[in-house]
Amino acid sequence: MPFREPGGEQVLKDRPQLKVIEGPAGYPACHHEPAMRVPAHRPGRPLLPGQAGRVGDRFAVWSLVWAIVSLAMFAAVGDNSSDAIVAIVLPLALLGAFAVDWMHRVERWNSIRYAIAAAIALTLYVQVVTNYVYPAPDATEAPWRRHALLFWSEPVTSIQTPRQCERVRSMVPASASAMIPDDAPQVQWYLRDLTLIDSSAEASIVVNIGETARGASAGNPDATEFGFEEWWAPNFHTLTVGRALAYFFTQRAWSDVEIRALEMTIQKPGNTKP
Repeated sequence: MPFREPGGEQVLKDRPQLKVIEGPAGYPACHHEPAMRVPAHRPGRPLLPGQAGRVGDRFAVWSLVWAIVSLAMFAAVGDNSSDAIVAIVLPLALLGAFAVDWMHRVERWNSIRYAIAAAIALTLYVQVVTNYVYPAPDATEAPWRRHALLFWSEPVTSIQTPRQCERVRSMVPASASAMIPDDAPQVQWYLRDLTLIDSSAEASIVVNIGETARGASAGNPDATEFGFEEWWAPNFHTLTVGRALAYFFTQRAWSDVEIRALEMTIQKPGNTKP
């Protein structure tokens, strides 16, 4: 570490050949020292600052190419695979990190950082909404205010399914049996403590898969049915700026969703379905 001698000179003891003398107005003036050659990196040795910068620049270019290719592939597969958006999150996140690192070195960082803080706040808001406010579809929502997430391109179990399973489970004894089709594995899981049989005539609970409805008719099955699966293939051709902003803040679907109904009938063993 440098120290100040009584004569007003500041000397670097670990570099005796470099001598720093105070200049005018308190600013130090340093003698010129020849530039040092940065040795090439060898495996097993730590990277020097200059080498780390070059490696970071190459990785930033690779992240940019990765993001462009991912976006092009997403545009090629079309809106039938909206869950492919997840695949482009990683390269865009890396690219954003390099952008923030670059902006941190510019003179306007004091004003840019507020915009970055706002973007982070909006990102956290979306994470809270998608994971805690709308973690699963609600099949009872009105058609004009349905909420859906972009990765619900495959059937997702509605919040009514576990509630209805708990309701019918509480109405039969512990030794009851159930007839559940194989294409309703989530119902089999919620009623896993019951004995599964193949005969509807002998089952205490009979489960039947209903029809799939779309648009205004979705989510309005018969009185004995409820929507147990919902999925959404968003129509990006009808997406406008206003709808995109509304979806960002409310997660409200701008196109029709599809809902599959399910019927659970409670009957006494040995009786046929009424």
